[in-house]
Amino acid sequence: MPGSNNQLYIANGFWLEIDSVKLAMITEVSGLETATDHTEVTQVLKDGKTWMSRVPTRHANKPGTLTMKTKSVEGAEDMWKWRQDVVNGHIEKARRNGSIIIYDSEGKEIGRWNFTGAWPSKMSVGALSAGSNDAVDIEMTVEYDTLAPAQK
Repeated sequence: MPGSNNQLYIANGFWLEIDSVKLAMITEVSGLETATDHTEVTQVLKDGKTWMSRVPTRHANKPGTLTMKTKSVEGAEDMWKWRQDVVNGHIEKARRNGSIIIYDSEGKEIGRWNFTGAWPSKMSVGALSAGSNDAVDIEMTVEYDTLAPAQK
């Protein structure tokens, strides 16, 4: 994981960076994970006992999904433009590399996860209520090929 010396992640802000350009400040992100598919292998031992174990499949890292929320209209516009590439069928143009960056209260980067081959599969706007003073959540779901913490 990014960080060092048992540093706690007490984040003040998150940013979505695409192709080395900060695209949007995000208020929430989930899906920062890697996983490996596995298969079960059963063996019969010399003494006749059965031994079962799980082994990783051929692909060491399977693709995943990030879900991000923002309340920033400015960043949301760029997110909508990126999504529009997919809607218009320009999938290869939409595939981008990027990062989720975590900043502390002093604005110092304390963590970064890099992803590759990402494209936005969904955009949604939170509930709109005329009587509310709350900012509207804009949510983006992004599919990615690989995800890894940046090494310091």
